[in-house]
Amino acid sequence: MMTAEIDVSNAKAFHRRARQAEPDMTPEEVEKLRVELVDDFANGRIEMESTPSREVAMMFMASDRIAEDLALRFTWGVLRAPPGHEFVLPDSGVSIVDPTPPHPFSGAAFRSSPNAETIMVADPTFVLALVPGPPDWHDKTIEASLVEDFNLRSYAWSDAAYYGRSQKVVADMRALAKRQGARVARYEPNPGRIWITEGEGPEAGEHEFIGYAADGSEVRQRFFVHPEALKGSKPYTGD
Repeated sequence: MMTAEIDVSNAKAFHRRARQAEPDMTPEEVEKLRVELVDDFANGRIEMESTPSREVAMMFMASDRIAEDLALRFTWGVLRAPPGHEFVLPDSGVSIVDPTPPHPFSGAAFRSSPNAETIMVADPTFVLALVPGPPDWHDKTIEASLVEDFNLRSYAWSDAAYYGRSQKVVADMRALAKRQGARVARYEPNPGRIWITEGEGPEAGEHEFIGYAADGSEVRQRFFVHPEALKGSKPYTGD
């Protein structure tokens, strides 16, 4: 659905495809059709559905490659809370903090940089931690200050709710987050963006991207393309 809406928002690509499909249409007719489609998408008059079997299949298409990558290129650890302290669970299920992003706009991911830290709360008493590195396994009890830090990450990564074993744990977490607002803000994930680029496709490094808004206007922004993001990818032509 989102991809289709992006397609009609890209005026240049839409006109090119329209000329190929209907050579007799004038540019004015093509643009009128495009604007009508954009409006239909924006107001919910066009809906697209995917079958349940397709949704499940898409989830598992790359699971074997991802599992192999996590097993061979990450150091894992079980980090346990000391007595009297507990972890809270974010509704996202995971929190990722990258203290050294390659670009200010970069999103935090499992391996967005060599220092990215992924925390998955498995139980009120312990979490699973992943960092890029040699395949290794650790199991240890951490200090109370680190439990607090992980809980602030969980709070920052929660969209609508976070969970604790008791009302007191949840209330204490909220009070801590209010006192540590600056740290929570640092841990919040960057919002996702979808950009359409001109040209044959960017190479790794910093580039200027041109985004197309629904009204046909262009917005320019600079982003960093990580080398890992280009593996197995092909330029999108809008066809």
